[in-house]
Amino acid sequence: MNVRPRVAWPNWHRPGSAVLLFRWLIFLLLLAAGVSMAFYLATGKPHFRRWGVLTFKWTLLAALGFFAVLILERVL
Repeated sequence: MNVRPRVAWPNWHRPGSAVLLFRWLIFLLLLAAGVSMAFYLATGKPHFRRWGVLTFKWTLLAALGFFAVLILERVL
């Protein structure tokens, strides 16, 4: 009889997982903030800086919230 052992942690590294999707979303938003700041440095227009800072701020807050939930799942 072939019995598979039980896995202690879910497979978060699978391509279809929500964690991988969220990591890509965070990466792309950080990239967008960086590109916006590069546009600001190249053109000097303040709305690019404002957009970059705003995108970075909300991306960072969302990432911290997401990883706080992951930490709480492991602790509880």
